[in-house]
Amino acid sequence: MLRGLCLAFAIVVWLVGAVSAQPNEGFTSGQWRGWAHFKDGKFVRCATFARYINEWDLFFSVDDAGTFGLLLRSEKMLNNMLFGGDPVRARMRIDDAPLVVRVLTPLSEYLIETKFAANLDFARRFSTGKLLRVSTGRKVLRFPLTDPKEALVQLHTCANKHRSA
Repeated sequence: MLRGLCLAFAIVVWLVGAVSAQPNEGFTSGQWRGWAHFKDGKFVRCATFARYINEWDLFFSVDDAGTFGLLLRSEKMLNNMLFGGDPVRARMRIDDAPLVVRVLTPLSEYLIETKFAANLDFARRFSTGKLLRVSTGRKVLRFPLTDPKEALVQLHTCANKHRSA
């Protein structure tokens, strides 16, 4: 339990970057928790995440350039999904929408990421989708998308507030 809390704290520190004088604004929507990230007083990204019973955390982020990110974190199961810490191609589907193939890039021992253009239809589907499935061929992860619409609205509001003009 303590190891898990320490790991969660380390990931938050990684996402937030260096602590700055700029306050981190938090927001909550159902199971989703989010905040703005600053490094040396400069906006880096806004992120929101939800914990799942399958021992994975699902993160969404929007950075200063407006790029939409999807991150997956698991303390116990990431090594079963990836091959030697290298980027891996994953098939993703929201509900019965068309399949999207993306590269998941390891950011740490427990965290992988892929990015989407903010206007990509797949990224937009998260707000109304009911189920995200991610498969690398070895494992299929299922994430019930419980009330993500308001969390994503707050995520984009956060990013638009802090992004460079």
